[in-house]
Amino acid sequence: VLSPRDALFGTTCMVPFEDSAGMVCAEIVTFYPPGIPVLCPGEVITQDIIDYCQLLKKGGMHISGPEDCTLKTIKVVD
Repeated sequence: VLSPRDALFGTTCMVPFEDSAGMVCAEIVTFYPPGIPVLCPGEVITQDIIDYCQLLKKGGMHISGPEDCTLKTIKVVD
């Protein structure tokens, strides 16, 4: 939807992660292991991605990248 650059440097706001479906992500979200990004700047957040992230979080995987490492909120393009 947007280039990673436009998403990173554009106007952003924080929203509840569980309510972010359909919005454009403005930060990277990675879980360790395996260390592969689940969300990247410029990507549309889907309900499937939200559900997957919540599953990984419940499994105790380490969250790296987002401003809110608890993933209760996420930075999106405003």
